[in-house]
Amino acid sequence: MANKIQRRADFWKPRNLARVSNCVVICVELRHLPFNASVLNCFNAD
Repeated sequence: MANKIQRRADFWKPRNLARVSNCVVICVELRHLPFNASVLNCFNAD
């Protein structure tokens, strides 16, 4: 549980924002997929 909270905190750190915004673009482009699947694929792709 603490790990999940920590990951959420890391998600919003400025150094990750570029990756996050990239992900959002990718996920919007993949909007033909279910949204959750798009997000998961996006964040699992490093």
